Amino acid sequence: MNKLILLCLISIICIYSIGCQEREEADEKTALQALDVAAALGMDWWFVELPDNLGSKDYVGLAYKQPDGSIEWQGGMNTSKWGSIVKVFLWKSEDNTRFQYAILCDAGTIRGSLEKKTIMTNSSMPLFKGKKVNAGDVLMKFYDKSVTASSEIQPGELGLILHIKKSDEKAVK
Repeated sequence: MNKLILLCLISIICIYSIGCQEREEADEKTALQALDVAAALGMDWWFVELPDNLGSKDYVGLAYKQPDGSIEWQGGMNTSKWGSIVKVFLWKSEDNTRFQYAILCDAGTIRGSLEKKTIMTNSSMPLFKGKKVNAGDVLMKFYDKSVTASSEIQPGELGLILHIKKSDEKAVK
C-alpha cells in the first residue's frame, strides 16, 4: 500500500513539473485584438458615433450617397439598444461580386451585403479607416476613373455612409 501512495505522489509531482504550470498571460503588445483579425482578413472598419436624438423607431444602416446629395438606402434595422457608438466592418465577398458588412451595436450584430454597382467594380478608397466618425460621414468612396481625397462626393464617385433613416423618411431606390 505504501508503494501505491508513493507512486501516486511521484506521478502528481511529475505531472505538475512537466506541463501543468500556469502559463503567462499575453501582454498588451502580443494580445490579439478584434481589429487585428479584421486587418488580417482584409476588412475595413470604422467606429461611428450615433446622434443623441436617435429614436427607437429610427433605422440605422448603410446607404450610398450620390454627388447630388441623394441617399440610396441599402437596409438596416431599428432598436432601442444602439448605444452611442457602433462598429462598422466591410469586406469583399469571396467571389468579389458584393460587399459584406456587419454593424456591431449594444443590441447585437446586423449583417448583410451590398450590391456592387458598375462604379464600384473598378476601385474603392476607404476614408478614416479605423477611426471614429459621425453618422453620415463618408466611410468609403467608389469611383470609375479618378477619386478625390476629400470626403465630399464628386461626379463619378459614390460614397458609402452609415445613415440614420427617420421612421417617417421614404427610402430612395
